[in-house]
Parts: sequence; structure tokens; C-alpha cells
Amino acid sequence: MPPVCRAEFALPPAPGGSAAAGPVVTGHRPLICRGCSGHLYAVRTTDHAGGNAAGQWEVDHEVPAPMCPLEDLLPLTGTAVSVHDLPGALEVLGPAC
Repeated sequence: MPPVCRAEFALPPAPGGSAAAGPVVTGHRPLICRGCSGHLYAVRTTDHAGGNAAGQWEVDHEVPAPMCPLEDLLPLTGTAVSVHDLPGALEVLGPAC
């Protein structure tokens, strides 16, 4: 069975707080929701069999955002090389901070 990798994108530790759970992937800006400016998490699972670079993604709010006008578009899910290539990413993912 080919190896399956899982990468989690998490926020850096909050001021005065502990480190975020799971591995923090560096070199990436936090993902921001265009609807409510809340932070989003992204999880990617990849099967590297045959050199496959695409992964299965899930993107959603870090904390529930019931008043977000884009609530019906989340979670974003699908297969893509980059989180920005997911269907609906242009509508949901905000500009870099």
C-alpha cells in the first residue's frame, strides 16, 4: 500500500498561548475568509503513488462563524495541487495578510 501523507495548516501560537495542535507548515500565510475575515484551516491528504501531486483538501473556519455570509460555501473540499486551485477558492479565500 502506498504511503499517505497528511499535512495540516495551523495558526501560529496565540500571544501568551501554547503552540497550535498538529504540525505547522511554514512559508504559508494564514488563510482568511473573504466573508467574515475569520481564519480558516486547511487539511490536505495526499497519496504519493505514481508521483501524484494532487491531494484531497478540506478548508473551513477555525472556529464556527454562524454570521459569515459565505457559510453555505464552506467547507471547501476537493482534489487539487494547491488549496487555491479548489472549486470556490476564489470566492472564499481572502487576500494575503
